[in-house]
Amino acid sequence: MKLRILKGPEADRLVDVDPSGFMLGRGKDNQLVLQDEGVSRHHCRIKRTEDGWTVEDLGSTNGVRVNGQRIEGPRLLANGDLIAICEQELRVEFMNAAPPLAAILPSAAANPPPAVAGEGFPPAGESGAGYPSESSPLPLGRIALLVAMCLLIGVLVYLLRSPGDGGEPVAAGAAETGEPAGEGAAPPRVLSDRELDELLRQEAAQVVQETPAAQTAVVPPAAIAAPTAAETAPAAAAAAPGDPAASEIVLVRSIPEGATVFIDDEERGATPLLVAGLARGRHRITLKMDGYEDHQRLIHVPDVISSAPYEMRQRPNTLLVTSDPPGVSIWRGSQWLGTAPTLLRNLPAGEIALNLAMPGCPPQRAVVTISGVRGEQLRVAMKPELGNLEIETLPPGCQVLVDAVPMGLTAGEQTAPGSTGILRLPNLLAGERALRIEHPCGAFLPWKATIVPGETLRQSRRLWVPDIHLTLIDGTVKTGMLVERNEQGDLVVAQSPLPRDMVRYLKPQIRAERPLGASEVRDVFQQALSPETVAEADGPRAPAAAQGGDEPAAEPPAAGGEAAVALPKDPAGEVKITADELGRQLEALSKSKFMQRYNGVVIQITGRPSTVRRDGLIGLVQFGRRIRCEIGRDTFEAHRVNLNSVADAPNVNLVLRGRVQGFMGEVLILRDCVPVFPEAGRQ
Repeated sequence: MKLRILKGPEADRLVDVDPSGFMLGRGKDNQLVLQDEGVSRHHCRIKRTEDGWTVEDLGSTNGVRVNGQRIEGPRLLANGDLIAICEQELRVEFMNAAPPLAAILPSAAANPPPAVAGEGFPPAGESGAGYPSESSPLPLGRIALLVAMCLLIGVLVYLLRSPGDGGEPVAAGAAETGEPAGEGAAPPRVLSDRELDELLRQEAAQVVQETPAAQTAVVPPAAIAAPTAAETAPAAAAAAPGDPAASEIVLVRSIPEGATVFIDDEERGATPLLVAGLARGRHRITLKMDGYEDHQRLIHVPDVISSAPYEMRQRPNTLLVTSDPPGVSIWRGSQWLGTAPTLLRNLPAGEIALNLAMPGCPPQRAVVTISGVRGEQLRVAMKPELGNLEIETLPPGCQVLVDAVPMGLTAGEQTAPGSTGILRLPNLLAGERALRIEHPCGAFLPWKATIVPGETLRQSRRLWVPDIHLTLIDGTVKTGMLVERNEQGDLVVAQSPLPRDMVRYLKPQIRAERPLGASEVRDVFQQALSPETVAEADGPRAPAAAQGGDEPAAEPPAAGGEAAVALPKDPAGEVKITADELGRQLEALSKSKFMQRYNGVVIQITGRPSTVRRDGLIGLVQFGRRIRCEIGRDTFEAHRVNLNSVADAPNVNLVLRGRVQGFMGEVLILRDCVPVFPEAGRQ
């Protein structure tokens, strides 16, 4: 058996097929190497079996077609079968497949016609003028007739084996046996690509049409020349509108994702991409991505197309940096190159040194050799330095926040006045952390602490939270926070967070005592911080700062004294103020007095921001050096573009609404801030 290449770079080449096995594919280890992008490395195999010559698809992407039909499993081959592999087309040619001429022409000795004397024929055994004897040569006329008959038979055989304008495909084995496909049917033949595509469309649309029988008239050689361009065109021609068979779905994926997808040079989107509405036939998929070489594939619709992603190949002088965990910052000297995972492009060939850093992890240094021939890869494993934190609070039930992230409540075995609660936090990133404890009544205390790798940091903090109600012998009622109880029953009660407001009550002075309920705790705490109480109290007995902690001592009056006038509130209880006016209030009032007036109050600030950035997991907007507005992560990301545009505009003010939470050093903290709207104008 031989294969004749009809289409491709080696057209008209005749190849001998090894009966034990003949591999075809793109790999160099095949017996027949086909240079085509759509051909798999090992595409198909032809071998001889007991039943005859067979072709078998080896799991290729674009498949194998015999006489226009895609095969599934081994397929018997007949003389003249056409094997299509992507753009390549081969024809099967068996040696000595045509019957010998002696078997086709009638024999002179077989059933000779009887000779009738007197009818112009000489008697048997005699010869006359014009009648050749058995030993005389054939005349030239009969030789010409035999040659004409041979040519006619050859033309008919060629017509039966080659594509035409009608008929059905030749059944396997029919060409070898010479038997017709059905009783009374025209000789079967192979369909062209155009006819096969039309039949597939008609079958999908459930249109039944009869194909005209093949004509047996003698066709001149010019009419059976090479197929026309319309016949050899790919089957990817657009189907008629509304054809249900023309709508197909293709899933295109890539590694890495985000590659731009072109189908037949038309941009369709970025991977991963689901493409619908492709016409039946062949299509070319092209993937393009900055820093990667273009990737092309040929597909055929409606074949089963693999959903495996296409792997993009890096261009030379590139470096793909990935990290575990993601988010490692990449530096080359003082130049910041990006955050992993990222593809570094246009790097010089040779060795380069990179510095890799990530919060909570020890820095690393890597030396990579950049190639001018291929792309390189670098994977970094960062091991964070972790430590433990243990916080004890008096009283229990306080919320603990680390870098503005709630971590849990402190809990203890008892809930009576004077009891404590503990919260243990393992595996925190080492380094300086902003800590904060909050009680449901409104008391809070912020501070900073440094977590050491591999060690446990223990912190103990006390909030002023009223928890006891005393009735004295003279009928006086006292409320405050129980600090100490001795064996004799004497009590030490803190009536404010300031150390000077601690009072000792002896056992004989106390008529009755009871713990405060949750609502009473809030009422007593808010009453102690109300402006009315501040106005009535004298200097040494003024209520304490809002944070209610045991750290701050009494603060001296600010340079402005207490001349600052309380800011008016709208009916909703909010204060609307400019950033300059709020700064003057902070200069005129001590932190304790300011918190007594505005703790928990919603303030709407209008002004030019000095800083707009992300701080850890939250957003930060700062007015001057003493006003810090903290914005939730989701809110900050939603308004980040507008915030930056306002900060960059010279004549636009920013309006923020937030709730007063306390001081961090000399800086006023407003939490849960929300941008209201930009206001045009100058301050």
